[in-house]
Amino acid sequence: NRGDEFVKVFLEKINISEEQDLIDLSLIYAAMEGKLSLVNLLLEYGAQQFATESESGNTALTFACQEGYSEVVRALLEDLKAKEKVDIVNKVNRNQDTPLIKACGFGHVEIAKMLINFGANYKILNKNGLGAIDYAYEISNQNQLGATDDGSTRDIFREIMEEINKKDPRTAIAIRCIKEASDSLASGSLASGSLKRK
Repeated sequence: NRGDEFVKVFLEKINISEEQDLIDLSLIYAAMEGKLSLVNLLLEYGAQQFATESESGNTALTFACQEGYSEVVRALLEDLKAKEKVDIVNKVNRNQDTPLIKACGFGHVEIAKMLINFGANYKILNKNGLGAIDYAYEISNQNQLGATDDGSTRDIFREIMEEINKKDPRTAIAIRCIKEASDSLASGSLASGSLKRK
């Protein structure tokens, strides 16, 4: 489109190394808005993904995961792999949220699965002491299932656990046991509490 053409002309005229900060920031805002063609263009001209937005501390990848732009996420992950910068997939923001935590917290099932398959660390906890699995579990339990592109709903916790099970069956079993025990305790507490009130 014309906007991308204008950006391309601009990129061709400037000294990339002198304007790296501007290019990196442009990538963040392009990802935030889900502008795939612009994201690809900026990556082609050397935009780096370690840059963060000052207020939130989010990277381009974090914003794309939060907003549910799966194609943008895929493009960013492919760029990280090509540039051998895969550790950025676990970069945390000011709340210590990773891109995976954001994807799970907002119910974006396919993006969460994509991140796990890429190697995202699902054991990282944020400042609230919660991780990606906790958010997926909470959403599923509250019946606020993650909306997909076609408008259907899915059990994000179950699907994420299936992905983890492919990579680390022992951890997946342990997580399921802990969550089931937690549910049992919660049910027992509720039941005993209601008995006492009677």
